[in-house]
Amino acid sequence: MKKYSLIFCIVVSLFLVSCHTRSEFDYLHPTDEIAAVYIVNLQLLDDGELLQTERASITDVDFFISEFSQLECYVYYGDPVAPVSSEKMVDAIKILYSNGDYELIAYNGKSEYTENKGFNLYAGYRIFNEDEFKNLISSYLDG
Repeated sequence: MKKYSLIFCIVVSLFLVSCHTRSEFDYLHPTDEIAAVYIVNLQLLDDGELLQTERASITDVDFFISEFSQLECYVYYGDPVAPVSSEKMVDAIKILYSNGDYELIAYNGKSEYTENKGFNLYAGYRIFNEDEFKNLISSYLDG
């Protein structure tokens, strides 16, 4: 009996330590409704306003989405995290949909705007491998 208890404790500990599992990114709307993709710099100002500064416009949206889908994506089992905090600025991906809704995606969090709900700073449970995400963004800023 002790053997099974020990195995159970090890399995539960491993599950709790991981806190995330591999997944596909959960888009706000179907990808065929994407109107534009941008690389933006996000800064959360002291008054809570989110400043978005466009750094690059993606011309081949389908190719970008294909590259984006290759990133390691995980479901995060905790409270949603904003893509930016008040302490720093961060580069992110802005996906604009044909109906005017958009999402802001950083390696560690997501925000979204919809006509019905307005802006939600903490809007998702998907996170990415930080190095892969930053390399993707850099390839569009440097190239």
